[in-house]
Amino acid sequence: MRQFSWRIFTRRQRVSSTILSDGTSCTTWCSASFSRDPAFCSGIFPITSTLAARVAEMARIRSAVDQAIAELAQNPGMARQLMSPGSYNHLVVRDGLAAASYGKAVERRAAQNLRNDPTLQHTGMARGPNGQFIHSPDFVDAGGTYDVTTQAGLPSQLARPYGPTTTHPPRPSNEYGISAMISYQNETFSMIKDSRADRVVADIQLDGCVIDNCTLSYHQANGSRSVVRNVKISNSQFVGCQLGPARLEDVEITNCKANDLVIVWGTIFSRVKLTGNIFPLKINTIVEFSAGVQTQSLYDRSREEFYRSVEWALDLSEARLMSFDSTGIPGRLFRLDPETQGIVQRSNLDSGWEGRIPPSNPWLPWIYNMLSTTDEDFVLATPLAKPKAQREKYLAGLQELKSFGFVGDTGS
Repeated sequence: MRQFSWRIFTRRQRVSSTILSDGTSCTTWCSASFSRDPAFCSGIFPITSTLAARVAEMARIRSAVDQAIAELAQNPGMARQLMSPGSYNHLVVRDGLAAASYGKAVERRAAQNLRNDPTLQHTGMARGPNGQFIHSPDFVDAGGTYDVTTQAGLPSQLARPYGPTTTHPPRPSNEYGISAMISYQNETFSMIKDSRADRVVADIQLDGCVIDNCTLSYHQANGSRSVVRNVKISNSQFVGCQLGPARLEDVEITNCKANDLVIVWGTIFSRVKLTGNIFPLKINTIVEFSAGVQTQSLYDRSREEFYRSVEWALDLSEARLMSFDSTGIPGRLFRLDPETQGIVQRSNLDSGWEGRIPPSNPWLPWIYNMLSTTDEDFVLATPLAKPKAQREKYLAGLQELKSFGFVGDTGS
């Protein structure tokens, strides 16, 4: 039987209560000095309060909070209607204020779920004598006050002026109380800027969205990278976006377009899959033209170390790209379609290679570009999203290079 537990303390007596899923309780009284048990969500209430009434109120709050969390997990767009655009952006990009924004969304939705409660009142946002917003309990009744918080947030709640006389019904202790992937449909995300490269964007699914002039992971002197993990983006459009030296892990991009060539600067990849029609993509090792030599060197070393332990980096085997060019990713870390894609190895280009390839071969600029880098190999991906005449020209050129032994299906 599922159960949840908390302990409630007074200065002279301690009550340990376990509330079972059928609503019954097992309560033990014992004599104890004032203490707080960090293993449980805790609080203190006046000894004159009616225990049964407080337990019942906590159960109603917990039920309302559970319902709010489930509703937000099923419909994350609900959060937009519960907070200002600025607070909503914190939740979307999961910066340092994301947890607070999520908590406020849960509190406000729980308050809606409790709007007909006979005793509980939602306090909202309280102001002090000078008119500034101040900390206040989430809910009050005639006999006490309540704050909804996670176990991790309990110490800071107890430190507030009203904390020692407030009961704290628990909220789930995982980062946002939502374990499932958050989905957004037909949303527009504009002007989100990650200037410090300290964000983690995780467990998000976007479908039919517009990402407008957003920047992720601007290069830092200490070589830090923002992280994008467990993200799926489909049928969406990128407009004027910049991707710096981020780390992308377990990402899927399907049928997405952009208003221009998408250039990524020093980004590193692990288990990233592109599927369907995909925007033109260029992957650079340089993190930014203005980056100093030492900064660039930090990112170069971390990239090389990262790729030594990666199982695979990029899967292009089901992608219909407009164009593709990359540096810095070893060919062995690509998953490719052998019919339309391949890898050129520097070691296969002998001293007479230029005389063997016709000048009309469309892949010559890619080969010259590879020779200007330190890469040992690079990927050729037929631009299948281009008009038929163009993609057939590139496909024929790829087959020609394969017939000469310059292109293989795997890297070294």
